[in-house]
Amino acid sequence: MRMNLLETHLWLLLSADIDFCRHWAVIGRDRRTVYLRLLFSAEGVRHGLQQGGLDLSSVHESWMNEVGRKLDGLTEFEPEPIRSTADWVDGVHDREGYQRLFNEWWLRMKAFMIRVGGPGCALYGGLKAADSIQGKIIHYEHGCGPLDLYDIARLRLVFPHLPALVLGAFSCRTEFARTMVRFRNYYARPRGGQGDSYRAFHILFRPDGNRFVELQLLSAARDAIGLMDHTYILKRRMPFQSREHEIWLRQLSRAANLIDAADLLRCGTALAVSDNSARQPWNMVTSVEYSPEHRPRDADIAFPYAVQSADAQRRLILGNAAP
Repeated sequence: MRMNLLETHLWLLLSADIDFCRHWAVIGRDRRTVYLRLLFSAEGVRHGLQQGGLDLSSVHESWMNEVGRKLDGLTEFEPEPIRSTADWVDGVHDREGYQRLFNEWWLRMKAFMIRVGGPGCALYGGLKAADSIQGKIIHYEHGCGPLDLYDIARLRLVFPHLPALVLGAFSCRTEFARTMVRFRNYYARPRGGQGDSYRAFHILFRPDGNRFVELQLLSAARDAIGLMDHTYILKRRMPFQSREHEIWLRQLSRAANLIDAADLLRCGTALAVSDNSARQPWNMVTSVEYSPEHRPRDADIAFPYAVQSADAQRRLILGNAAP
């Protein structure tokens, strides 16, 4: 049985990216199953729009503009611009101090997640790697840019869908207002402009002098996509197999946003959706359960490399994914 594009992409990551393999194993089988369903749903949306002759980029821009307008009430917040200075350098090497800070905020966010998020949420995080911190310091000392040391202690809180994420962001802003020094809304104002498909809420807390804790609030769909494109698009540790491979991955990211957008725009409780919402296009987007029948076959895009048997690859993707 021929592997489809998504399965092939997963196989590439599992074959060559040790960081992806480690995280794919850590999140556990249940969350892997949830993420695979979301990813295959996004692939179904992407494939369906393509087969229908619709331009995914145009649909994405239109829908996400609407989402941005709906969520503009979650205003960005940064009363005073935070600028790293050279006297921060000594403090960032205090790994024990940062570990204690991280442990404290892990417990606080875990309690918040249980109380506010409920089932379907996930929390993970850690300290930035020492070599990455040192690289930023060297970059700064050579005059190549600012000293960006805000995310040494970082946490990610994942909500099952966008409506839950929005409510979680409102609650988090309220509960931790005293230590919050920055709030970024990448739905209303994408960090790379409208062409950037990354969507999330980022909060920066300053509980202790020049020490910060960064919290990223994401939907499960965005977290799943982040696993797929982090190595290729953000870190550029692996080359794309072809130009078509890159186009497909960027389209998959936009399709995942459409699933989130559909969840939000047809939600009539927490958001003010017009009475004619039943006739809106987002009501036609549904989640597609993972099954062989739902996996689209894009024979027009090939990945030029040799693979093992499809059955062996599928077992690794769906089952024990530890390296």
